[in-house]
Amino acid sequence: MKRSLGIILVIIGIIGLTYVIGTGGKSPVEGLVSFMTDEVNQEYAFDMNQIENLNIESRSINVKIEKGSGTSQAIVKLEGVATPSIAKSLKLDSKQSGNMLQLEASLEDGWKIIQIVNVSMTIELPEKQWNALDVKVGSSNINVNDVATGRIQTYAGSGNVSIIGATADNLDAKTGSGNIKAESVTGSHMTLKAGSGNIKLNRAEGKHIEAITSSGNISIEEYLADTMNIRAISGGIDLSDGFAELTAKATSGNIKLDAEQLRYDTKLEASSGNITVELEQDPESLSVDYMGGSGVGKVKKNGFTVSEMTTDKDAIKGMFGDGKVLLYARTSSGNFTLK
Repeated sequence: MKRSLGIILVIIGIIGLTYVIGTGGKSPVEGLVSFMTDEVNQEYAFDMNQIENLNIESRSINVKIEKGSGTSQAIVKLEGVATPSIAKSLKLDSKQSGNMLQLEASLEDGWKIIQIVNVSMTIELPEKQWNALDVKVGSSNINVNDVATGRIQTYAGSGNVSIIGATADNLDAKTGSGNIKAESVTGSHMTLKAGSGNIKLNRAEGKHIEAITSSGNISIEEYLADTMNIRAISGGIDLSDGFAELTAKATSGNIKLDAEQLRYDTKLEASSGNITVELEQDPESLSVDYMGGSGVGKVKKNGFTVSEMTTDKDAIKGMFGDGKVLLYARTSSGNFTLK
């Protein structure tokens, strides 16, 4: 019996090895996808000398926009794999109206039993200052890299948005159900809104920054702004290494703020969660105004002078130095800590 089992295992191993060699090392799933799909490889060129505004749409194809090597032409590539009927019908529709170029990757309509689409549209733009870039997709992702424009506006219904190395006077990124990531971005006004997804912002500089999510966490690192408004309805807020006049509200989640110092007024509110402020240095000039419902407050930095404190520490007022900068904290069912 053991000998028969051993022979069966050897045969299975030989069959598996033969399959792997015959399919170029692909897994069974990869092999099946390869068998059922055709390659998509289309390329288009557009003269961009007169173009200042771009409008790009796609239902289920990922969109990637990046700086190209050309000086006057944009190169658009459709690449990937799809079921044969979709690969055959896939095309790029374009329309120019004045200084605007509209691009849309279109597929044939109709429901099919088996439908595989793994195609990306890559747009390589010549380097110049654009007026506006608008990108809208349905169930796919958006990536924008190294673009300078007056306005960037992106929307993904069910997909992620990533913006890296972009400069825009107004940057507006929204998702219905997906994450938003922005890194090394500069602009006067930035608005990041996720219906159901996380928001991550890193190395951002602007006059006003706003980040809002209904269901997800918000993480912001290395920021510099005049004002910043952060709101998470169901999720936490994590802020570090930045300077801004800050308002942050979390309905159901914690707020954590790490900074060298608080240079500007800071207002933090958590309905069901804790507030923690951690400073690298003892404050030189800071007023503290805390009030909580069923939580307690603690101030662990040196040099704090208490002016008011309840016996159960659910309300604390005081200051460091002459208290020119305000730290305002409110919790309903959570604690407050300054350390």
